[in-house]
Amino acid sequence: MISEGWLVQNKPEIYWPMLQTAEIVAKRYGISRERQDHYGAESQQRAAAAAAAGRFSDEIVPITVLAGVGDPATRQMLTKEVTLSSDEGNFRL
Repeated sequence: MISEGWLVQNKPEIYWPMLQTAEIVAKRYGISRERQDHYGAESQQRAAAAAAAGRFSDEIVPITVLAGVGDPATRQMLTKEVTLSSDEGNFRL
């Protein structure tokens, strides 16, 4: 993972894994890990339902970019033009 030196020195918590963040939230705010997990799962289910219903369609603007693609046969890095027109998030549970 690439990190920024000043942030690592002064705000290392932005690089914490979710598990560590959840432990801090549980201790600091008294929100149990189980309650956090339930909320997270419910949030993902709601987002999946909203995506399936097309509720994000007006929020996503297609963008065409050059993507780096590795050729496994030659081990060469190539570029390919791709258009992204939907969220690639983990809404499919």
